[in-house]
Amino acid sequence: GRVVGQAAPPNPPTAAARPTAVAQPAAAAPLTSPRRQVVAFDFEERQRGNFEDLPMHWYAIGRSAKSPDATFMTRPLHDQMVNAPGFPLYTRVAFDTTHATSGKHSLHLGLNGGNVGAFVETSIIPATPGSDYVITASVRTHGLRYSRARLRAYFIDAQGSRIEGSDAHSQPIASDGHWVTASARLAGDFAKAASIGIQLEINQPLLAPGSALGDKSVTYQDITGGAWWDDVAVTQMPRVIVAIQSDVGIMRGRERPQLSLTIRDVPGHNLLADVSVFDQRHERVARRRQALTGEKPSLANWTPPLPRYGWYAAELTLYDQAVEPETQPAATPSAPELIEVGRARTTFLWLPDESNGNAPRRQPFIVDASGLDADHLALLPLLMRQALLGGTILSCWDATTESSHMPQRQKLLERTIEPLTMEQNGQVILSLWPLPPDVAALQTDDALGPLPLLLEHAPTWRIYLSPLLMRLGQQVRQWQMGPLGSGAAGERADLERVLQTIEADLASQTPDPQLVVPWLVTQPRAATNMAGRTFSIVLPSEIAPNDIAARLEPWRSGSPAAILLALNPLDPAQPPHQRADDLALRMLHAWEAEVAGMVLNHPWTLGPGRKPRLDPDITLGVWSGVAQRLAGRRVVGRLAVSEGVECMILDGPAGGMWVLWSQSVETADLQLDMFLGAAEPVAIDIWGNRSVVPLIDGKHRLTIPRSPVFVENVDARLALFRAAFTVDPPFVESVQKPQDLTLTLHNPWSRTISGDLTFTHPEGWRIEPQLSNFNLAAGASVQIPMQVSFPVGEVAGIKRLRARVNLLADRAYVFDVDARLELGLRNVGCKASLALEKDPASGRVTAVVTQEVTNHGKKAIALYAFAALADHPRQERPIARLEPGESVLRRFRFDDAAAALATHPVRTGLREAAGPAILNLLLTPQDVKPPAP
Repeated sequence: GRVVGQAAPPNPPTAAARPTAVAQPAAAAPLTSPRRQVVAFDFEERQRGNFEDLPMHWYAIGRSAKSPDATFMTRPLHDQMVNAPGFPLYTRVAFDTTHATSGKHSLHLGLNGGNVGAFVETSIIPATPGSDYVITASVRTHGLRYSRARLRAYFIDAQGSRIEGSDAHSQPIASDGHWVTASARLAGDFAKAASIGIQLEINQPLLAPGSALGDKSVTYQDITGGAWWDDVAVTQMPRVIVAIQSDVGIMRGRERPQLSLTIRDVPGHNLLADVSVFDQRHERVARRRQALTGEKPSLANWTPPLPRYGWYAAELTLYDQAVEPETQPAATPSAPELIEVGRARTTFLWLPDESNGNAPRRQPFIVDASGLDADHLALLPLLMRQALLGGTILSCWDATTESSHMPQRQKLLERTIEPLTMEQNGQVILSLWPLPPDVAALQTDDALGPLPLLLEHAPTWRIYLSPLLMRLGQQVRQWQMGPLGSGAAGERADLERVLQTIEADLASQTPDPQLVVPWLVTQPRAATNMAGRTFSIVLPSEIAPNDIAARLEPWRSGSPAAILLALNPLDPAQPPHQRADDLALRMLHAWEAEVAGMVLNHPWTLGPGRKPRLDPDITLGVWSGVAQRLAGRRVVGRLAVSEGVECMILDGPAGGMWVLWSQSVETADLQLDMFLGAAEPVAIDIWGNRSVVPLIDGKHRLTIPRSPVFVENVDARLALFRAAFTVDPPFVESVQKPQDLTLTLHNPWSRTISGDLTFTHPEGWRIEPQLSNFNLAAGASVQIPMQVSFPVGEVAGIKRLRARVNLLADRAYVFDVDARLELGLRNVGCKASLALEKDPASGRVTAVVTQEVTNHGKKAIALYAFAALADHPRQERPIARLEPGESVLRRFRFDDAAAALATHPVRTGLREAAGPAILNLLLTPQDVKPPAP
C-alpha cells in the first residue's frame, strides 16, 4: 500500500538492545516533520484489497514483473532491474506477518543463495529538482554472516533512467534480530530529477579486488538468512548549503572569510537558521540566528567577526517550527518546538598575508595529492598558491585510465603542473600509482607494486608512461615507485639491479630521472646505493615526535640517503587542537633531523555537492604556517631555558628564531623571563598570529603554551652562546669541601668577542674565580677551571649556576646566563616522606618523618639520619653500617607539630659519620597529607 503522509514513525531499538555488531549509517538521518513526508510505505495493504505477494508498485529484482502497464518494460530502469544478474528466481520477496514495526505486515527478503532485492516503480515517488530527500526504513536481519542488507536510493529522469552520480545508500547492515533504521540522503543537485527510485537489498560479498586468484578466489556467501523491511518513507528536506568564498577554503590577510548561506525549501514552513563558527578547540567564536518565513526563505552572506587567524568550522543548522504560532494556545508562553531538518558544515583557514621571499626553500614541505579526481585536481594550483606551498605528489594515472585516455590525462596533468612549477616555483613528484587497469591485470603479486611490472612488461608500460616522460620530463624530475606506505621495495633482494634497470629505461626517454622509493619505517635500511636516490618513509602517528631522530639514525650511517618523511597526523577523531600541536612538533623534530622533505597526505575533505570544493583540514593550516616559519632556517642548537620547556634555536637567511613549547601536563601556560637580545622580539603562533614580547625590568616576558610558539627578531648567536654555557661535571657532590668544575664558553659569532662574567647565583655559594675575563676568536671555545663550595645547610636538588655577562661582539650585550647543576650524593639514595597523625582525644597532631636510605656504592658506609622542625629538638638516628645495595628505614616523630608546620618546613637528611658528605632535604606543608579524622 502507498500512503502519503500517514505512515507511523519507525520504532528503533533502545541503546541497550542494539547489538554492537550492527553497522549503522555514517550519519544519522535528521529528525523530520510529518508535514514534509512525500510518500510512505507501511505495507498494510490487506485491508485495502491487495492480496498479492508484493506491495503495490514494488517488484522483485531479477525476475519478470507482473505489471498491468503495457509500457512498463520500455523504461530503462525497469529493464535493468528485471534483468539484473546475480538475483536468482528462487529467493523470497513477499509480504510477511512474522515481524513488523507498525501494524501487522512487513516486506520480507529471504536468501536462497545469491542476492535478493525489491525495487519501487519509476514515477511513483515524485521529485522536485533542487530539493534534498531523506529515505528511511526500518530493517531487521537474521542469519547474515557474510551478506548485508542495504537501502539504496537515486534520482530518475522523465524517461525512466537512473541519473548517473545521484546514488546514495545506507551502510551495510547486519542487525542480528534487532530493528534498526537505515537511511540515505539524496542531494538535490540534478536538474533532470523527475522521480525517486528505491531498492531494498541483501547483497553477498564481492570478490576481493586485486586478488591474485582473480575469479578463482574463494568468497564465502550466505545460503539462508533474510531481512524484514517496514515503514519505508521519503521526506523532502530543505536544501542547506554553507560555503566560503574560496573553493579551497583559504583566505589571507584583509580578505576576511565570508560565508554564503543557501536554503531552498518548499513554501509554507516557518524555519529558524542557526549559524555558528567554532575554532580549533570547538569553542564558538561567532553566532547568527534568524527566523525565516515566506515563499522563498533566504539568508544574506555573513562575514563572521573572527578574533584571530586560524582554522575554523562553520555549521548551519536549520530548524522547522513544528507548531504553527497561530495554533498555539494563548496561555502557552513557550516557543514552538524546533525540529532539526537540515545541517551543513564547512571548514576554512584564515591566515596572514605573508611571504618571507623563500619560495624555493618551501619545496621540502610536500602535499600528497595522489589519486585526486580530475575536478578537484583542477583546484590544486589555487590551494597550493593560497597555502604558500611548493611541493606536491600527483598520480600519473587513475584506476580507470585506459590507453585511449592518455591524451586527456596528459593535458590534465599539464594544466595542473605548469602553474605549480612555472608560476609558483614548486616541484612535482609523479607517482606510478594507482596502476592503469591494463597494467594492473599483469600483476602476479599485487604486494610488489609496479617494480616487477616495469621490468617484465616494459612494452605495456611505455604506452602509458612514455607520453608523460616526453611531455613532462623537463618539469618533473622525480618519479615515485608506488604508493606511500608500500614496503614492496624492501622485500626485494635484487633491489639494486631493479632500480638500475628502471633508471636506465627512464633515462632513455627523459633527462636525469630520479627515483623515489617507498619504504616502511619498520624495515631495515635499504642495502643499496643511496647516491641520487630518495626514499619516502611513512612515520605512523604512534611514533612520538621526539623519537623521530632515533628512528632515522640507521639511514645516516654509510652513504646518507635523501629521505622524504611522510608524517601521519593523529586520528581525525582526536580533538583538532591536539592534532594541530602534534603535527607541528613532528615537523619541528623532522626538520631538526635534516630530512630532505616532509609529506602530508590529502589534508582536506571533498566538499559536498556537485561543485568541486576542497575543505581544508586543520593539518593543512599547520603545514602552511610552520613551513613559513622554517623556510630559510635550520636548527642550529638547543637551549635549556627552564624546567618543562623545550627550545630549538634556528638561524639562516630568514634570520634568527627560537621555537619553544611547554611539556607541562598542566593546562596553564608557562612564563619565561629572559633577555632575548633584541629590542622587540615577536612571538608567532602556528597560525601566524603575532604579538610583541614585552621587555620588563631588562628581561623579555614570554608566555609559553603547549603549542609551539615561534619567536622572531631574536639573536640566534646570543642563544648559541647561552646554550654553550655549561659546566662539567653537571653533578656536584654534597660534601663540605671545594669541588673542581670546568666552565665552557663558545663564540658563535663570525668575529672575535671579548667580555667578562661575574657569578651571581646560587646565593651563599663560594665560586672561584668570581670574575672571569675572556677573549675568543670566531668559532673558538674555552674551558675555564673553577671551584665551588656551598653552605652546610644547602638543600639537595637542581641548582642554577648563574652569571652576569658583559659582552662585546657585533654590539655590546649585558645579560644573565645559567647552567644546570644537580647537588646530591651519587652513592647514597634518600627518599623522605612526611605524614600526620591526629590524637582523637586531644586533637594534637604528630608529624612523622620517614627516610628510606639506600647504599648505591660499592663500599659499606656509616651515616647519621637527622630531622629538625622549628620549636622542637633536633633528632638523629645512627646508621652504623650500610652494606652495598642495602636499604634501611629511619623514622622521626614530632609531637604537637601543627603550629610549627603551618609556618616552617621540616629539614631532614643525612651526614657522613666520618667524612664531609651532608645531604639536606626539605619537606614543606604542601607535601603533608591531610591528617586522619
